[in-house]
Amino acid sequence: MDAGYDIVLSDFDGTIYHDGKIDPEVVESFRREHEEGRRVGIVTGAGVEHVLDTLEETGTTEMLQYVDFIATQSAAEFHILDDGEVTESIYLVTDEVRDLVAELRP
Repeated sequence: MDAGYDIVLSDFDGTIYHDGKIDPEVVESFRREHEEGRRVGIVTGAGVEHVLDTLEETGTTEMLQYVDFIATQSAAEFHILDDGEVTESIYLVTDEVRDLVAELRP
């Protein structure tokens, strides 16, 4: 039965990762959504290394095989995964934009 959606997004800190752990039910949910053909993504204000390191520390790196992308830095960076590995990173904010923002800040 079609659930009516093609993509699943979830915040990381405080949602997927909370109280120092990642609940096995979250991993199972990601697996199920992925196997049903939906694209699965993690969204966080932190960097991609924070997500990867946290999954390593909590012993849940297998979850990455069900994740298609991780949007980090409040979606300023977009990391595409294939079979649990980051294969491409797209940076929506360039060094020039960062420099301009730094100049404009009081």
